[in-house]
Amino acid sequence: MSPYKAIIFDMGDVLFRWEPKINTTLTTDTLRAIANSDLWAHYEAGGMTSTQCYKQLGEEHGVSPEEIASTFRQSTGCLTPDAGMTGFLHELKDRGLPIYMMTNIPQLDYDRLRLMEYDWHIFDQIFASGYVGMRKPDLKFYEHVLAEIGVGATEAIFVDDKRGNVAAAREVGITGLVFQSSKAEDVRGHIRKLLAGGPAAIGA
Repeated sequence: MSPYKAIIFDMGDVLFRWEPKINTTLTTDTLRAIANSDLWAHYEAGGMTSTQCYKQLGEEHGVSPEEIASTFRQSTGCLTPDAGMTGFLHELKDRGLPIYMMTNIPQLDYDRLRLMEYDWHIFDQIFASGYVGMRKPDLKFYEHVLAEIGVGATEAIFVDDKRGNVAAAREVGITGLVFQSSKAEDVRGHIRKLLAGGPAAIGA
């Protein structure tokens, strides 16, 4: 019998694919610098409004706040559900397993994303960093999710494409799996084995 009572998925590059088609003056290096900045992390965790964030980013990178806003509005629009993973979510739901989403995303982007046609109802609960006030890989975020869903760390499986986020989940005691889109079926197969009571070996 499987010891697992819940499975928690990251969103971007796991359940959703990101195919950038953005009309912007910002370079890829600039976008990467923004995404990895302390300022963006603070924004993702709900520490400031979008207006405040875009203004500061504009000043730092020499572009208008409107350009920043347009870029990230387009970026959110480039997220599309992965059909294979959506089907897998339904498979898990048919097993009676509670499914959760845990994602680093600002409030504004999350609100926009929820307007997209998608099987949002399949999730028992969604934890968006901008609303929770914490972000991965903060251990308190994982502990908060476990407390909210009412399961112990060893009763949960966590799937994320970022190794640091998976490492944090494992530190809390959750079975963490690193997701790679090129090996999506391997990850799905691994989850099926875990749920069938197989060995809880975890990938790199």
